[in-house]
Amino acid sequence: MLIAVIPSLITGNWHDWIHRSLILLVASCPCAIVISAPLAFFTTMGAAAKNGMIIKGSRYIEALAKVDTAVFDKTGTLTTGELKVGEIYAAEGHTADEVLAYAAKCEYYSTHPIAKAIVAAAGETDISDCSDFSEVAGGGTSVTVPEGKLLCGGERLMKNNGVDVSDMPKSPVYVALGGKAVGVVGIDGEVRPEAAETIKKLRKLGVEHSVMLTGDTAEQARKVCSVCDIDDFRSGLLPQDKLSNLEDIKDGSKGVIYVGDGINDAPVLACADVGVAMGLGTQAACEAADVILTDSELSRLADTVYQSKRAMSVLRSNIAFAVVVKVVVVALGVAGLAPMWAAIFADVGTMIISVANAARLLKVKRYE
Repeated sequence: MLIAVIPSLITGNWHDWIHRSLILLVASCPCAIVISAPLAFFTTMGAAAKNGMIIKGSRYIEALAKVDTAVFDKTGTLTTGELKVGEIYAAEGHTADEVLAYAAKCEYYSTHPIAKAIVAAAGETDISDCSDFSEVAGGGTSVTVPEGKLLCGGERLMKNNGVDVSDMPKSPVYVALGGKAVGVVGIDGEVRPEAAETIKKLRKLGVEHSVMLTGDTAEQARKVCSVCDIDDFRSGLLPQDKLSNLEDIKDGSKGVIYVGDGINDAPVLACADVGVAMGLGTQAACEAADVILTDSELSRLADTVYQSKRAMSVLRSNIAFAVVVKVVVVALGVAGLAPMWAAIFADVGTMIISVANAARLLKVKRYE
């Protein structure tokens, strides 16, 4: 209005200045700028969902593009989750079969992957003489049998119940009866074949630091980290310990991804800047997560980060292109050097180009 009226009053050339003001009005229409963000975000979310990566909101795309630290759970995330019983050590006066049978009684009602592996290895388990079953999240289980209180779990559970395991081999699963250790059950888990390659890809994408949080022993954690080339690990953790450790990691990072699959991972997934759940994990983990890898393929994590970075790149390029074109056309229009078709291009043309540029995001590329 100012450009149309004030110069016209001064020069008396109403036709020319009204024409210039119309060019300014058309060129400054913000269509391309306004649609750039939702276009990039929704295109990315839709394309990712078709390829097994459900991103629950546009703000997680922004967060994924900024992360520099990846934190992983071990069982079911870096490992396949298909655990099996390994070597069994029995204390003097007991046999390996007895130790396994005791462990199976204790773990019979637990849904933890280790518990399932023990019960499966033991075969038929008679629990008719068992009572008072209880479970400590991330710690282990206990049950009362005629011989006394039966415990099955980690070293912390044993110490809390006054059981000395100093003469036992290091293991994630100790078995005790009546306050005395009767043996340990070794647990073997297969590392996902794509785990090491995923860590390598994440580093190339700018996720420079990787950490594993686990309730297992330091020795087991060190083996997995060695195979996967993970920078650091923190072992022997209860679920609440994982949460406090993640908060410590966040303090020194620009952004943190946490990847997990178990019910104990739900609070940690919610705490992370971006929580990523393996799709075949528990419902609680999937509900707490911001991203779900529906096919439980860990390599999709690198693809998700890559797609998010692509989306932010397209968003920035669309906005920059639209702003530059509009500023140039507006300046030339006010100076009387831009025709009306240039103003239309600055409005409709930039919008069409922005849509075409964002359409590239419909094609999800595997990050190599």
